[in-house]
Amino acid sequence: MAHNRYRVLLESLDVDILDYIFQILRPARGLRSLSSTCRGLRTLSMPVLFKSCVVDVSRPITISHFLPSSLWPFVSSLHIVDKCSDIRAMRFQDDLHYTADPLMCGVLDGAFLKDALREMPRLRSVHVGFIWREDHGLGWSVIDAILSVSQIREFTIRSYLFCPREAPARRVVPLNPSAHLTTFNYARYASRSQLHADVQRAALGVVIGSLRSSLEHLRLPSDLSPISTFRSLSWTRLRELRLDGTYPSNIDAPLLDIISGMPRLRSLALLFALPRDMEKRPLWPPRCTLHFPFPELEELVVSYPDPEDYLYSHLPPSLRRLSFRCCPHHCLHVWEPACCMRWHSPILPASDLLRILSSIKAPVLQHLQLEYVADHADAALLGSIAASFPRLSSLEIHRFRQVDNSNVSIVRTSCPQ
Repeated sequence: MAHNRYRVLLESLDVDILDYIFQILRPARGLRSLSSTCRGLRTLSMPVLFKSCVVDVSRPITISHFLPSSLWPFVSSLHIVDKCSDIRAMRFQDDLHYTADPLMCGVLDGAFLKDALREMPRLRSVHVGFIWREDHGLGWSVIDAILSVSQIREFTIRSYLFCPREAPARRVVPLNPSAHLTTFNYARYASRSQLHADVQRAALGVVIGSLRSSLEHLRLPSDLSPISTFRSLSWTRLRELRLDGTYPSNIDAPLLDIISGMPRLRSLALLFALPRDMEKRPLWPPRCTLHFPFPELEELVVSYPDPEDYLYSHLPPSLRRLSFRCCPHHCLHVWEPACCMRWHSPILPASDLLRILSSIKAPVLQHLQLEYVADHADAALLGSIAASFPRLSSLEIHRFRQVDNSNVSIVRTSCPQ
């Protein structure tokens, strides 16, 4: 009797309440046990239980080497992890198993993915990638297959080379008119080679140019960013832009001017690693006539800020999060120099950082991240933080000693009550 009473109580709960309970149980893996108790709970919990699925692909993808089709109606987020044995073929000249081209992935099939993903009505996010630092390319047929699925809102590519053999022509990218992709992320290690960089850059330009009317969040490797596409088009919906990797060498104008066609941007992250033969450059050079193009900006992340940069004195009062850091973090240059041989780290001294912060007017700033080398201006720098940003609720400091390993005094700064 008790069992039947509890069953009635569960079945009488609103679907939204049940969904909330299932979401709470899912992180602790309790949902799997609950779903095995009866057929009714199993049916109700399926959309949560299989909301996010990971598929490891080590051989050519087919219906028998993919997610069971019975789960397709419940998948909202799909992660495809490439574990193909051909991934390292470019570096080791290994025998090929699934492709005739050592540069291209042979296990992902565009035609199969296009059909399979269209049968997943809840699908909103697709991630494809692998974990090694290898030269392994993703072909246009796979990218086109994913972009053509109308219900997808987020597409993430990790580690792959982007169409390294041939960029699609603009006339070949008539994306599904009902597609409304809002997030496009392409991330890869900054240390990777520049193999076929011009082709990859052209391919990225075609793709993101075709998505510009719906994109709200965009992340790209800085060294492959299609600068001409940024400059020539208007990005009226874009809210977040993140460029990370090696400092882009193919620009002939201030970067702030190049990305000025994004008037509704709220988050801007420019995390550039500096090759040893390159010095940092201001985003808004002195004596350069520009206007600040992001009146709604709330978050700014910049690596190796320049105290001569005019940008910081023109930041809007809406700014809530600010980060001045090294890329990669300076500790890697100190502790693992062999991993950072390609780059140098011109980390700012406290005195230069003080100059920058003194020029910023951000009355509602809530989070501040700083990375610097201690010098005579330590006390003044920390004091200025307390005085200039009264609404600060989060402060992260990476503070390094000078090269001579001199002692750094403990600074005590009283904050206003």
